[in-house]
Amino acid sequence: MSVFNQEPRKTGPIIPGGAEVEIPTFAPGEEYLVPPDAAKEEQGELKFSPLKELATGLVATDNEWFCRNIANRLWFVMIGRGLVEPFDLLHIDNPATHPELL
Repeated sequence: MSVFNQEPRKTGPIIPGGAEVEIPTFAPGEEYLVPPDAAKEEQGELKFSPLKELATGLVATDNEWFCRNIANRLWFVMIGRGLVEPFDLLHIDNPATHPELL
């Protein structure tokens, strides 16, 4: 569901700084790799999951902003102060105290 206009499946997931992932369409009954089983109360596995696309895209090694953010948060946990303060406002207008370290 789109957050902005409440229309289902109009926009694909977008990783910050990345491109929109196109949502594929499947014929009815062909959307599952493993179909759901009501008798065993198993949900099944979809061929395409927007949440799975977001999860894998966010933690990808080429996602610079995620890597910088997690490094800043770990620094905060270990040292008590992030390289960017406040530690949850990591953006271009809030530079790190030691950018070469981050």
